Amino acid sequence: MGDRRCEVEMMDGTIRSMTIQSNLTAQELFDLVASQYSLQEKSFFGLAYKDLESPGLDSWLDLKHKVTEQINKRDQTPKLMFGIRIYTSDFASLKPSTRKLFFQQCMKDVSSGKLACDAEAAFAMAALALQAIEGDYLSASATRHHLDRLKLIPDEVLVAKGSSLEACAREVSTEYKSLSGMQQDNAVMAFLTIAEGLPLYGTHLYDVKDKAGVPWIVGMSPSGLSEFYYSSSSAPRKNRLWNSIVILPVKGSKGRFSYWEVDQASSAPSTPLSPKSPTKRKVMKKEGDPSVQVWHTVSPRYAKAMFQLAIDLQTRYQPGVSRTKTRKLSVSQTQAAKFEVCPAPAWHVLYWPTHLCVYVLVCHGAVCMFNPYVFLIGFDFDFIFVWSGLGTG
Repeated sequence: MGDRRCEVEMMDGTIRSMTIQSNLTAQELFDLVASQYSLQEKSFFGLAYKDLESPGLDSWLDLKHKVTEQINKRDQTPKLMFGIRIYTSDFASLKPSTRKLFFQQCMKDVSSGKLACDAEAAFAMAALALQAIEGDYLSASATRHHLDRLKLIPDEVLVAKGSSLEACAREVSTEYKSLSGMQQDNAVMAFLTIAEGLPLYGTHLYDVKDKAGVPWIVGMSPSGLSEFYYSSSSAPRKNRLWNSIVILPVKGSKGRFSYWEVDQASSAPSTPLSPKSPTKRKVMKKEGDPSVQVWHTVSPRYAKAMFQLAIDLQTRYQPGVSRTKTRKLSVSQTQAAKFEVCPAPAWHVLYWPTHLCVYVLVCHGAVCMFNPYVFLIGFDFDFIFVWSGLGTG
C-alpha cells in the first residue's frame, strides 16, 4: 500500500493534514505532531485513531508499531487525535507548556461531556477558563459571546438550564467578575484543580460486552480499572486497583480484553502483575477459568489498545494504592510510636528541630538516619521502619 494522507486533530481543535508512509511508525508520527508544541514531557500524550466504522470508539496507537498496522485498511483518510493518554494530578511539577495542554484537554473533555460535572462546577470552570484565555471581565454580552465561541458549557448543563445560554452566561458572569486581577497561570491551576476533583478525571472509557452480550463500560485511570453499567458511567459498579489484577494478553484475532483479580488476603504484591512476571507464571490463568473476567470488544485492534493502555497505567502507577499525603510528626509523636511499618510508597516524613544533628548512613541498599535525640528511621525498597525511644543511637 502506498502513501496516504491522514488528518490529525490537535488539542485546540484545528486539523493538520499529514502523510503516512507505509513504513512510518506511530512513534515517528507522534514525534512529528508533538514537535508542533515543542513538547518535552511527551510521556503524558498519545495519538488516538478514530475508526469511522466504530464511531466514538477511539483506540490509542501503540508507538512501537507501524501506523498502517493499527488503522482500518478501508479508511482512505484516517482520522487521528492528539491528546492526553496518561493523566496526572501533580500540575505544579509540569512545565508551563504541558500544563497549558492539560488545560486545553480538560476544557475539551468538559465541553464534550466526557468529563461530566454539575452546573456549579461547570460555571466555576467556565469563569476560570475565560479569565485564563480572555483576561478580566468586560461585560455580560462579551461573556456570552466567549461562552458560545469556546463551547465552555456542556450540553447536559445547558439543557438543565432550559437550553438558555443567557441564563448560563449570567451565572458565569457572577463568578467571572470575582476573578478580576487573577493571573493566567493561577486561573489555569484553579481550573485544573476543579477538573481533577471530578469523578471521571483521567478516565478513558471503553465500550465492551460480557459473554452474554450485555453492554458495559470499562474505565481506566491512574487509580485503577473500573466497571460501569452501560446506562450510567457516573458511578462505577466496581473498582479494581492496578496491583490487584493480572491482565491477560490479547491473542490472535480474538477481540477480547481479559483479567483476573488477585486474592489480596493471601497475596499483596508491591509490583505490577502481568503475564510476563516470572514469579507469577506458575499461577497464570486462562480465559476459560471462571474467575477470569472477559470483555468482548468490537475488534482485536480495539482490545489490543485497551491492553496496552492498561499495562502502561499499571506500570506507571504500579503500587495501585492511594497516594497518601505527607504526614507530619513532631518529635514527641515520634517517641510515642515505638514501631511503625508502612508499605511504600506511603512515605512518612519526620520533622525535628533544626538545631539537632542528623546523620545518614548508607549500607547494603538501605538508608538509616538517626540523631542523638531519640529516633531512628530505616527503609529498604519495600518498607519503611520507624523506631524511637530514649537511648536510641
